[in-house]
Amino acid sequence: MHKSSLILAIGVCAAVALTACVPPEGLQYPHDADRMPDGTTIITDGGNWLVDSCDGSQIMAVDPQGNTLWIIDQDLCWAHNADLQPNGNVIISDSHNNRVIEVDENNNIVWNTDEITFSDGSQLIYPNDANILPGDTILITERDSHRAFETDRDGNILWQFGETGVPGSDDQHLDGPHNADRLDNGNTIIADSVNNRIIEVNPEGEIVWCFAGCLRWPRDADVLPNDNVLITDSLTHRAIEVNRAGEVVWTFDVLSWPYASDLLDNGNILISDMMHNRVIEITKDYDMVWEYSFFKKP
Repeated sequence: MHKSSLILAIGVCAAVALTACVPPEGLQYPHDADRMPDGTTIITDGGNWLVDSCDGSQIMAVDPQGNTLWIIDQDLCWAHNADLQPNGNVIISDSHNNRVIEVDENNNIVWNTDEITFSDGSQLIYPNDANILPGDTILITERDSHRAFETDRDGNILWQFGETGVPGSDDQHLDGPHNADRLDNGNTIIADSVNNRIIEVNPEGEIVWCFAGCLRWPRDADVLPNDNVLITDSLTHRAIEVNRAGEVVWTFDVLSWPYASDLLDNGNILISDMMHNRVIEITKDYDMVWEYSFFKKP
């Protein structure tokens, strides 16, 4: 365990200079990462984006010692998200293949959006997140169609925010969204990335909360038990916690294009630090207690 060297900014939105980060050929890029109750970490590896191929995109489970327990690839291409279900299935946002799939424990695809047409006649374009909700409906965030929507397994759209295929920045539109999550109160929180804002939308499609201060391409937002919001802000290379008054109360900013951050049950933060090719766990006091580096991948 070691203390990270960092620049700490509490409640301040400072300009951050972007730096080029081009790792050697063949290294992979972590998008989503989730910690399971048994300590296993499920990592969505986007693959090699520096060449015109889908090389290396996979879903992997690693134990606390960094040993690979299992891998799913299923011809994935720049996958962004995977959620392990209680029955052992995994739902995957296979972004560059323009599909969401569900894979069982035997690596069989048991549900595939390529096999359905949604009730509005649309098909997916770059989905980057999919969550199975109570009632077995699926909440999908679709970056390049600028929407977040809930569908049943047959493709009937039950709820949607954003106009399909139409980017915008008003109170009815999204632009390049990431990682929508359904909250316990029935609202949906969305990282409206190109608009540099986080919005919470109620079931009637009204924005009931918005944070837009000093963000640059945020890609993940989670409501915490204290009702603060943990935001992963990719192009300022940081994770921040903000309260509902819009005040930044915690910042971790030694990252490079981070994709997602999660508060763990032990109070630590799990971060997929994409352009540093690693997944890390840190305490709120900035001690790094676990790291999985993609330099060490088999």
